Amino acid sequence: KTDFTSSSNNNKTKRHLPIVERISPGSLPPQWVQCDLRQFDMSVLGKFSVIMADPPWDIHMELPYGTMADEEMRRLAIPSLQDDGYIFLWIILFI
Repeated sequence: KTDFTSSSNNNKTKRHLPIVERISPGSLPPQWVQCDLRQFDMSVLGKFSVIMADPPWDIHMELPYGTMADEEMRRLAIPSLQDDGYIFLWIILFI
């Protein structure tokens, strides 16, 4: 949003207002997709300004769920979900 206000010399100046308005906690329910994203048509979801992803990393361990190789994750249609915004990616780190 942009607020046009007059300065002392009557010229219009721009004062940028906050982009995000405060929303009370719990007013929007969380949304998630639990499926095989390699075969899911993500275009049905629309666009998001914030995405949190916890991909099934292939960490070469016995896990109780299927994993994805890095190249499979790169091929996901994430750009179809967002024009501009943030993506928070849950990662793993072995030391």
